[in-house]
Amino acid sequence: MKKKLLAIGIVCFLSLMSSSTLAQEPTKVGPELEKKIEENCLKLQSEDFNERYWAVHFFSQLKKEELSQKVMDRAIELFMKEIERKKIFNKFATRPGMIEEKVPKELLYINSEEYGMYFLNLSRIVAKSGDLRILPLLIDYCFDPNSIINFGDLAVEPVINVLKTADNESRKINAIFTLKDFLKDKEEGYVARGEAREKIKKAMIDAVSDKEWQIRVSAVFAIGDTGEKDFIPVLENVAESDPHKGERNAIEGVDKDVPPGKKVTVYPVRNAAKKALEKLRRKEKKD
Repeated sequence: MKKKLLAIGIVCFLSLMSSSTLAQEPTKVGPELEKKIEENCLKLQSEDFNERYWAVHFFSQLKKEELSQKVMDRAIELFMKEIERKKIFNKFATRPGMIEEKVPKELLYINSEEYGMYFLNLSRIVAKSGDLRILPLLIDYCFDPNSIINFGDLAVEPVINVLKTADNESRKINAIFTLKDFLKDKEEGYVARGEAREKIKKAMIDAVSDKEWQIRVSAVFAIGDTGEKDFIPVLENVAESDPHKGERNAIEGVDKDVPPGKKVTVYPVRNAAKKALEKLRRKEKKD
């Protein structure tokens, strides 16, 4: 137990050290960019949503190395505030018969078209900090693979837990495609290895047997995009035996020997598995 606690402490310490290093050794920028960074850093604290929106947009275009600890601290502070504001807004938004006049005027921006991209960009900025306080908040309030992947191995268990326990279909599907991104080889960024990779593969295989066919088909599509040949036997089984079926009108040129318009039985998960198998086998031959 002591060894486990020590290991956790070391991970947290290293995370804090990396954050500290980011603050002490930022990438040198020219005077013009430095001036823009300072101006937009101040705007992160503005009461005006439009100013905050464009400040967040500005910082979302910068590299991680160009974000000083001062910028990160301001962004994290804003991120926390936005979550609290959204909680208040939701108290009004979930009431039957809600009209905009009932929502505090200073929170109406949350209902704007611009808010979604604003909050997504803000989430991606704070995720670059590696601050462990941010991870559970991202999972709860902005389940974005491009953000969560910044936490590497530390994100694996929390994302798998969402896949196993969430009662919301969209959250489960987000978890599936986040785990897919953890497995997929890439030139830059996190790729799960060793024990973490095996845990993810098991969770994906379990998802293929989920009681809801929408979750199963999502898992199958994601698996086909991992490039992981160990999944081939799993997909072969799904392609032969998944029970979900439906009906649609026959399509000329697609459904041979069936008159157009006549009902045909289809197996969406099986069909998805066959397509995923083709992708994995092509990659296997290429390798």
